[in-house]
Amino acid sequence: LGMNAIHGYNGRAAVSVSKHGLWGLTKALAKEFGAKGVTTNAVSPGPIAGERDDEAAHHHIASMVSRVPVGRLGQPHEVAAVVGMLVSEGGAFVNGQMIQVNGGAET
Repeated sequence: LGMNAIHGYNGRAAVSVSKHGLWGLTKALAKEFGAKGVTTNAVSPGPIAGERDDEAAHHHIASMVSRVPVGRLGQPHEVAAVVGMLVSEGGAFVNGQMIQVNGGAET
């Protein structure tokens, strides 16, 4: 299970290329090891709430929330719930996927 995002950002081409490489690796590993009962997936979290408590952080958070269709930051437990599902029996037939946990935002 990997954590990844695939959205490209201006001035960060190297980051975008490396993240797309991880997405390709996820898909390739899913095909290579799926027959052996090993699933490979990636989780792509969007803007997630954390412990930020300065004025610059508050401005940045407001900007992030404005780009999230559900109108709020995600919570760490929401990402953890998806990870938990993927590594449980409930995720046994999920393979080669990137699950976006982002409230509809681009990640």
